[in-house]
Amino acid sequence: MYPATVEELTPGFIQELLQKKWPEARVTDMVVIQVIPGTATKVCLEIRVAPEPEPESKSAIPSRFWIKAGLEGHSINNLSLYALETSFYQHLAPELEEVCPVALAAETDKDSGRSMLLLEDLTQRNVAFVDANSDIRFEQAEAAVGVLARLHARYWKGKGLGSQEWLPRGRSLWDSGAIHSLFELDNWQRSMSLERTQKMNAALRNPAVMQEKMFRLLRSLETDQSCLIHGDAHIGNVAFPKAGGALLYDWQTVMLGMWAHDLSHFICSALSPERRRAWEKNLLKSYLDNLRARVSDAPEWDEAWLLYRRHLLYSYSWVLCPPQWQPESICGPCALRAEAAINDHNVLSLW
Repeated sequence: MYPATVEELTPGFIQELLQKKWPEARVTDMVVIQVIPGTATKVCLEIRVAPEPEPESKSAIPSRFWIKAGLEGHSINNLSLYALETSFYQHLAPELEEVCPVALAAETDKDSGRSMLLLEDLTQRNVAFVDANSDIRFEQAEAAVGVLARLHARYWKGKGLGSQEWLPRGRSLWDSGAIHSLFELDNWQRSMSLERTQKMNAALRNPAVMQEKMFRLLRSLETDQSCLIHGDAHIGNVAFPKAGGALLYDWQTVMLGMWAHDLSHFICSALSPERRRAWEKNLLKSYLDNLRARVSDAPEWDEAWLLYRRHLLYSYSWVLCPPQWQPESICGPCALRAEAAINDHNVLSLW
């Protein structure tokens, strides 16, 4: 039976996954170092293998890595998300290792529908993890938008992508039902009772207005398919190697869509309103410079500035973000940043 809980992970199961890449490997011992619950469960493992790897061997099986899978009671509702990320690592990630972690194994079980990812331990690359409470520098924000530009340019206008029938055409957020669930009555009432929403204007507290505009945004992704996008490129899904640059992880909403969706979501979640106001135009310019270095038909400034502002609307999802997705210490600051950006740019009028 395919594992459905952390307790059901065994050395034999891990060995079977690893043997797809290292056929001779035998896992002789396994220790769970850390478990992080969430939409997907993340489990840090240390293993011992036979034969013992040669010191400094580049082909050696890493002794420490992370499993990402649905290993909690609620996970049965998210199997499509886990399968989508697994497909990304099977089909596209090998061509995108400069923007994402390396997968040691990635599979979806046909019988149960459950998926399993074995991912490199990024701490071994001396990577800094950040979130909405991190005080990131302009150089880090610029590195992140540069990575987004490289990702978007790689398959710009679908060039070089192939058929990739598993890849959603602008629908991963819509099909997941996640945004729909934010507007369910219980979640709406809970969100409107929180401190993060008390000073918001009437339009931002109007469920009919906000649902109509958010749904219009999501539907626009089906027609504005300029490139491959991450789909959920908020600051908590970005890591910064000490050597420079940035990496994106948590690819559960990858799809073809509009480049501005990723860029706006990153900038709005990563920066305080004061820093966003001071940096956003320079960051957009840096993004466009990186994109133009790789594609011949990048958008001109006026079009890009409009699209950036329009797609700031998606960050409103932080206003309604439930505690099982992110803690209030993250949702609170991001919600206030979204409110400020939407008001600063009169975003509701753009939809």
